[in-house]
Amino acid sequence: MADSSPFVDRPSRAQSKHGSPFRRISFNSNNGGGATNNDPTYDELKSQINSLNYLISDLKNQVELGKIESEQKINELTKELSQQHLKNDNISSDQVFLYNQNKELQSKLTHVNENFTEEREKYENEIRTLKTDLFNYKKQYDEVQSESKYKLSQVEQEQHNNQAQIQNLNQLNTELSNELDAKNDLINKLKLKFNEQNTTIEKLNSDLMSIPSRDEIASVETIKKQLSEQISYIQELEMKNLTQAEQIKKLTLNKQNVEILKEEKASLTKKLGKIDELNDTINDLNLQVLNLQQENSKWKVYLNEDDDVKIEEFVKNFKLIKDENILLKGNFNKVDTELKSFKNTYNELFITHETLNKNSQALTKSYSNLEKLNNEIEQQKNLAFEESNFLREQLKNLDQELSLNEDDKNKYIRNLEGLVDEYKNKINELTKQIPKDSSSNKRQRTEDDENDEDTTRNFQKSVSRLEDENFQLNNKFSKLLNENSVLLKKIESFQDIKEKKIRILQLRNNPYSNDQFIKKELIDTLTKENNDLLNKTPLGETIPKSIYDRSQLENQALERKIHDLNKRIQRLREIFSAKSLEFIDAVYSLIGFKLEFLPSNKIKLISKYVKNDKNCLLIDPVKQTFKTSKDNDEDDEFFQTCDTLIDFWIKEKNDIPSFLAALNLELFEKQQSREQQV
Repeated sequence: MADSSPFVDRPSRAQSKHGSPFRRISFNSNNGGGATNNDPTYDELKSQINSLNYLISDLKNQVELGKIESEQKINELTKELSQQHLKNDNISSDQVFLYNQNKELQSKLTHVNENFTEEREKYENEIRTLKTDLFNYKKQYDEVQSESKYKLSQVEQEQHNNQAQIQNLNQLNTELSNELDAKNDLINKLKLKFNEQNTTIEKLNSDLMSIPSRDEIASVETIKKQLSEQISYIQELEMKNLTQAEQIKKLTLNKQNVEILKEEKASLTKKLGKIDELNDTINDLNLQVLNLQQENSKWKVYLNEDDDVKIEEFVKNFKLIKDENILLKGNFNKVDTELKSFKNTYNELFITHETLNKNSQALTKSYSNLEKLNNEIEQQKNLAFEESNFLREQLKNLDQELSLNEDDKNKYIRNLEGLVDEYKNKINELTKQIPKDSSSNKRQRTEDDENDEDTTRNFQKSVSRLEDENFQLNNKFSKLLNENSVLLKKIESFQDIKEKKIRILQLRNNPYSNDQFIKKELIDTLTKENNDLLNKTPLGETIPKSIYDRSQLENQALERKIHDLNKRIQRLREIFSAKSLEFIDAVYSLIGFKLEFLPSNKIKLISKYVKNDKNCLLIDPVKQTFKTSKDNDEDDEFFQTCDTLIDFWIKEKNDIPSFLAALNLELFEKQQSREQQV
């Protein structure tokens, strides 16, 4: 760096028109004294100016070094930026690849959904056909039921009419049989009389043949008349007998018809019982259909309305989709981890990029500050140069002003010293400001950079965390929406099926409807009884048949109640036996004693460790007695152990649980010793 100071001695420099700048200057005073360039004030000024020039050159060197460093940093930052751009391009290409993969997966999903919809349509068509078949079956069943009810009502009416006719015919039959018996008696009597008269006629004929006379002829004629009358009467009786026989034949035919009708009634009642069974089976089938509809509605909830799906194909496709989903989940997790790592690297690079930008901005600011300082130093240098020129001119003028006083010269020197001190102070201030500004800028820069890096890192972390949370919440929200729609559809289908189930269950073995039917039947029989009693005539039957029917209905109701009570008692017995077996098993597993409840209100206790089940304890809780029983004389050991333990635990301690525990322990130890001996 060239020295631009006018006070530095440069011999190679050309002489000016005034001569050498370092010519000897003499100060003339009044007393004839002179001042040369060996004056100490001049040397000090010269040294100060040289130091100032050195400082200026040093500052210029520092500024140039700062420029070079800033250029190097800018180059490094540009390289890092280019690398970061390359990484960003790679990340964007990866994102494009993931986007394409997602598109392919979505296309596969749409294809699967289309297949799923086709299968669901088939399934729905099958369900529709089943529904139509069920509807037709229901129609047929209703028609058959209505026809059977109509036929039953007709048969019941015919039966009622036939029973009335049978009763009337039975009455007529009894009357006619009585009349026939009476007439048969008369006929027999008349036959006897006829035979007697025949004998008398024969006698008379024989007598007439022997002695004919007028009186006898008259008597014979009268007898003949009487006989002819009796014969005509007998013929009338025979005609009546024939008519009555025909009536009896008709009555027997009617009786046979009544028996046939009774048989038909029995067969119809059997058919009615079968119809009830068929009703139960139909209700069971309806319940099965409703369960199938419920399952179908469960499928429909997860499918579209136009889908027709077979279950086998659906399960196969579901398994395939499940396997594909597992693979895709694995790939997605890998890609997700890679994406997260890329995000982290991107965030770190972004942070470094931001820090480098901030550093470059700080460097540009420091460079601008240095340029400003350099400009100020240049201005100060120019001012110093101008001041030096001004001083040079004044020194030139000093030779001419030798006649000045010593006081004026001292004042002038003081002024120059003051100017030099001012320049020194300014230079010192500037030199102090440069490191302070640089250090403060560096400190501020480092602190700001650290704070900015921390904030950006925290911000990036929070952004990534919030993105993950948002993604998870969106997934949860979509899942909850789907579940909500599915549950709403389920509720609608369940409500419809529940109403149908309630209706079927009401139709099937409904105790309320059965009770209402019995009440209605009772009311009908009572009304009939009342009408019969009101319409009863004194010549008719003594007791109306409706009273008998009503009593039969009451008996049937009582029989039903007895049957229900027997059923309930049987169920309770079964439950009690099952629960008592569970209780006995629990006691046997916990305490080690098998309980048996004897019919004589006694309890039999058999230990778990006894060889023979006949070696047991008998407890009578009513009489409060405690006995031991053994199978034979070989079991005296069991008897002795029981006696010793009874004497101690029951007679002395009055503690049955401890006795039972001690007995089990004794028997267990004896069993173990026996096994060891074996």
